[in-house]
Amino acid sequence: MGIRLLRGGGFTAADIHGRRSIAVVNQTLAQRHLAGLDPIGQVVTFRMRDDAGHSVQRAFDIVGVVADAKNQGLTDPVD
Repeated sequence: MGIRLLRGGGFTAADIHGRRSIAVVNQTLAQRHLAGLDPIGQVVTFRMRDDAGHSVQRAFDIVGVVADAKNQGLTDPVD
């Protein structure tokens, strides 16, 4: 995707096929929710929909932090 990795690592084939759920987060999430902590190794929980459409919470181990990137308009704030 061309987004600059700031800390930690990205996804490997072993991660994708492994049993552990991992995440690479952007720097804004790390600064807002993990201020003062090393984000690598922290656990974040997200509410999402499962295959049946039910709302579930899933925990992810943070393995990397990437630079913020825009996915909407260039003037929109980073989320």
